[in-house]
Amino acid sequence: MTEKLYTRLAVAEGASTADGEQTKATDDQAATESTKGRLGRWRLVFGKIRRPSWKWVILVGAFFLRATFIGILANYTTLSVKLRDFYGTNEEIIGWVGSLTLSVRSLSSLLTAAIAVKIGYRSTVFLGVLLGAISLMLSSFVPGVRWYFLTFSVLLGVATSLTTFTAYDYVMSYFHKRSVQASGLLAIASSAGLMIIAPLMESLLESIGLHNTLRAFAGVVLLSALSTFTFRPSPAEKRRMSVIQVPPTALDQDTCNWAPAEPAAPWKPPVHAKKTFRESMAVFSRILRSPDMWILGVVGLTLCLASTFTYLNMVSFLNTLGLSVKTSAFTLSMMGVGEFVGTALSTLLGDRVPLLKMEVLAIVSLVAAMVTAALTVVTVYPGVLTLVIVMGMCRAVYNLMVFPSVIECMGRHWKLESCAFCSMMCGIGYLPGGVLGGALFDATGSYLYSLLVCIALYLITCLLLVWGAYRFRRSQRALGQTVGPSAAIEESKAEEEQIKDVYVVDEIMTTV
Repeated sequence: MTEKLYTRLAVAEGASTADGEQTKATDDQAATESTKGRLGRWRLVFGKIRRPSWKWVILVGAFFLRATFIGILANYTTLSVKLRDFYGTNEEIIGWVGSLTLSVRSLSSLLTAAIAVKIGYRSTVFLGVLLGAISLMLSSFVPGVRWYFLTFSVLLGVATSLTTFTAYDYVMSYFHKRSVQASGLLAIASSAGLMIIAPLMESLLESIGLHNTLRAFAGVVLLSALSTFTFRPSPAEKRRMSVIQVPPTALDQDTCNWAPAEPAAPWKPPVHAKKTFRESMAVFSRILRSPDMWILGVVGLTLCLASTFTYLNMVSFLNTLGLSVKTSAFTLSMMGVGEFVGTALSTLLGDRVPLLKMEVLAIVSLVAAMVTAALTVVTVYPGVLTLVIVMGMCRAVYNLMVFPSVIECMGRHWKLESCAFCSMMCGIGYLPGGVLGGALFDATGSYLYSLLVCIALYLITCLLLVWGAYRFRRSQRALGQTVGPSAAIEESKAEEEQIKDVYVVDEIMTTV
C-alpha cells in the first residue's frame, strides 16, 4: 500500500477552499514561482544590470569595428607606397586599386541593407569580418598587383560596407534619441583608427614586409569579430516599435464566463511606418526630378573625388617634399588628430550653429580649397604639418555633415531614398580617384596639377552649396516657414504633439 502525502498550500484571502480548480491553480502557481526562483534568479539579476547600459557596450563594439576597417582604408596611402615599390608599377594602377575600394564600399550599401534584412545584423557583421580577413589574407599571396582589384578592392570594399554600415544602423536603433552623439562617436572611431593604424602599419611594413603586414592585419580584422557578440537580437528600438497584438478579454453575457475576443489588428505609429516597395519607388521618382537632390548629389560626388587625394596619395605627395616614410606616416596620424577635433566640434556644435548645414559645408569647402592651395607653395615641415591637420578637420566636417544636409534639404520623410542616392553619387565620385592622383602624376611627374584639380573641385562644391542654400531659403520663405536649427526644433515639437509616445512593457502596450 502506497501512502501519498499532500501538503496543503495557503489559500489567498477570499478564495474558496472547497473549489478544487482553485487549489490546482494555486499549486501550479507555486510550482511556477519555485521554478523561477531556481532557474531564473540570476537571469533576472543580470538582466536588470545589463538592460539599461547594454547599448553602450554595443557602441564600444561598433567603435572597434569602425576603427579597424576605416583605419585600414584610410591608411591605404601608406600601403600604396610599398605596393608601388614592391611590384614596380605606376601610380595610376595603385590609385585605381584604392579608389575602387572606396567606391565599392559606398555602392554596396544597398546590398548590405538587403543582406541585413535577410540574415540579421549580427550575422551580417560577422560575414563582413570574415570576408575582410579573407581579403587581406588572399592579397598577401597574389603574384601581381592587378589581382588586388579583386582580392583587395572588391572583397575589402564589400566587407567594409557589411561591417560599418550595418553596425551604424544597429547602433542608431538603440540611440534613437541621441543619434547625433552616437553618430559623432562612430565618426571619432574613424579618426582613432587613422591615428593608431598609421604608425603601426608603417612600422610593420618596415620590419616584416608587405605580405606579412597584410597577414597581421588579417588577424586584427578577425579579432574584431569579438565585437559581433555584443550585437544581441531584438534591440530596444525594434522591440518598442514592433508590431504587437494584444488579445483583450471580453465577457460572454450568455455563459457569464470570460472568453478571449478577436486579436487586435497590428498597429504602428504612423511616423515610423515602413514604405512599401511601390511607395519607395515613387519617392525615388520624385527626388530624381528634384533639382535640389541633383545639386546635393553632385556636391557629394565632387567632395568625394577631391578627398580621394588625401586617402590615396597623401604619403606619396609628402615624400615628394623630401619627407621620409616614417615622417610621412606620423604626419598622416596627425591628420587623424585633426579629424578627431573636427568630428568633436561637429558633434557638439553642428546642431547649434545658426546656419544651414549646406552653408557650413560651403564654408568648410572654401577652407579646404585654401589649404590645398597653400600646399602647392609651402615646403617647410611645420607649415605642412599645420595644413595637414587643418585638412583633417575639414575632411571630418564634410564627411559628417553631407547626409545631415541632405536630410535637412529633402526632409525627414524622404531621408532613406535621398541618402541612398547621395551615397551612390559618393561612390561614383570615389571611382576616378586613381586618375586624379595617379595618372596626372605619371604624366607630369608632379602632384601640382592634382592639387589644382582638387582646388577647382572644392570651389565648385562651395558654389553649388551656396546655390542650394539660397534655393532652400527662398522656397522656405515662400511657404512662410523658418529655416535653420529653430525650424528643426519646431518640427520635432510638432511631431511630439501629433504622435503619442508609445511604451511597451513585456507584451502590454499602453499610450500616455
